[in-house]
Amino acid sequence: MSKNWSEIYEKRPLSMLVRTMINMNGFSNRDVAEKTRYSLEYFNNKMNRNSFSVKDLAEIGEICGFTLYLDSNFARFDVTELLKEE
Repeated sequence: MSKNWSEIYEKRPLSMLVRTMINMNGFSNRDVAEKTRYSLEYFNNKMNRNSFSVKDLAEIGEICGFTLYLDSNFARFDVTELLKEE
């Protein structure tokens, strides 16, 4: 049975974003799980449930060479930098 990626993307957009970042850099789920200090099972569960926080996305993005921004007409914030201030 072939996967209909557009349906999967609509149901799990954050997981597809994470999958894209991982694939673009040749990483595996295991690589990212280890770098985020999650077990592989926990990371895969987050992927299946589409349950990533902003902090998760910023951390995974940083691991994969991306920067997560909040952008408006008035300001642009690097989320990674904002999270480091916590």
